[in-house]
Amino acid sequence: MSTPVSYKQVRELSGVFSATFGFIKRNFGTLYGSIYLFAGPFLLISSTISTVALKSFNALYAFRTYDSFSTSGMAFIFVVMALVMLIGGSVYQVIINKNIIDNENLPPGEKLSIRLIMSDFFKTYWPVLGNLLLFGLASLFILVFLGFLIAGIFTLFFGISTFFGVILIILFMGALFIFIPILCYVPMAATFVCQRDKINIFSAISKVFSYMKQNFWNTWAVSFLALITYTMLAGIVQLPVLIMNLIETFTRVKSNNGYTMAAQSPSDTVVILTVICSLLTFGVACIYHLMCIYQYGSLEEKREGTSVLEKISNIE
Repeated sequence: MSTPVSYKQVRELSGVFSATFGFIKRNFGTLYGSIYLFAGPFLLISSTISTVALKSFNALYAFRTYDSFSTSGMAFIFVVMALVMLIGGSVYQVIINKNIIDNENLPPGEKLSIRLIMSDFFKTYWPVLGNLLLFGLASLFILVFLGFLIAGIFTLFFGISTFFGVILIILFMGALFIFIPILCYVPMAATFVCQRDKINIFSAISKVFSYMKQNFWNTWAVSFLALITYTMLAGIVQLPVLIMNLIETFTRVKSNNGYTMAAQSPSDTVVILTVICSLLTFGVACIYHLMCIYQYGSLEEKREGTSVLEKISNIE
């Protein structure tokens, strides 16, 4: 039997990648079985609603048949979709974290099972959901504030000179390149810490930043390469949808005046294919999530050395 892959180990960049895929290989059935069993129905509903709603919106726009009733109906659909996605996304994160946490607490020789993941799930889920909602509201407030601040700065610089405005845009793009991988990493790692240590999300974020402080560029490199890996794999998964959309785009229908026009909305085949590929994309996203957790575990172990202390304690 293969050795369980622990997150409590100091790893370099390649070690984080190998640990991630090693965990998936060892626990493939339990990991993806629990993801699609718990989060799958919500992700399926939200993907279906969003795809069908987009098709309906394209049809309304094409034939200019939208009115106040159809607009409010579409707004209601998108609100429902957002709520279902919130539930599905939070269940998705809790399930992945629970796979890692339960794997760490397994007795020697045992493997993860869906039955184990199901145990005490809701007891774990509700506190995490509350923290995610709190984090979402705080993030929304910060994004709105930063949006107005950045808009004001850009207006000021372009008002002074177009040259200064262009320089500011270049600096802004450089800042995004540096901080986006970190801003993607922090919520993933913080949600894991929040769930594992049963602390509030802001304490978890503080803990994540404290371990990352001396390892910023190492964490940036892991997150950046993990994002590239996810983007490439997601692109492969979404390739059938792209091909079908291209086929339908270049499929012309004869109009009354002899000209041709492209199909205004995706066919049912594309809708079904989009939903399936969306579900597969969530499976691919699990890879990035796991990489963030293993990177955090590496930083925590480098600082705390908990696994070494546990081994010493067991010897004594």
